[in-house]
Amino acid sequence: MAFVFHSLVDDANEWRTELKALIPDLDYRVWPDVGNPTEIDIALIWKAPPGMLAQLPNVELLLSLGAGVDHFLTDPDLPENVPITRLIDDFCATAMMEYVLLQVLRFHRNDPIYQNQQSNKEWIFHAPKIAADRTVGIMGLGALGSESAKTLKAVGFNVRSWTKHKRNIDGVESFSGINELPAFLSKTDILICL
Repeated sequence: MAFVFHSLVDDANEWRTELKALIPDLDYRVWPDVGNPTEIDIALIWKAPPGMLAQLPNVELLLSLGAGVDHFLTDPDLPENVPITRLIDDFCATAMMEYVLLQVLRFHRNDPIYQNQQSNKEWIFHAPKIAADRTVGIMGLGALGSESAKTLKAVGFNVRSWTKHKRNIDGVESFSGINELPAFLSKTDILICL
């Protein structure tokens, strides 16, 4: 088994250590120093450089280093019929939840408006709302969306969710399917797409 690694943020040596502990005879290679690319059958990637997938003609499995796989799906060289998996761990879910919370609070407390006013040397007061007076809609309740929904609910926001298929979280108003999308959007003040 020949395994290629590419990431813009993860440490290749940390991954090598962990994977070798699990699979001692693993042939682990780091892009772009992969030797013969036809020997690679598994690729662990976050945001492959253009043309990378085209150089891996015998790859049998693509592993995304994050919860998203769009970086594969937008690649014109994506091999057909190759399974794509994604990584979801506590770090990923927590990091996304923190990011979502930050952005919701920014908009909730009018931060973009105040930043714009500051750059124009203006001060116009905008009466703040409390979280209970604001509704946040989350599209997608996978591992990342669920963690974000629970946190926003705990902070006090009204939270509603939309998914392709019905999913429920206590205290979160749930919508599903294309027919319920307009109702979901109609009372959403801040929209999160996960």
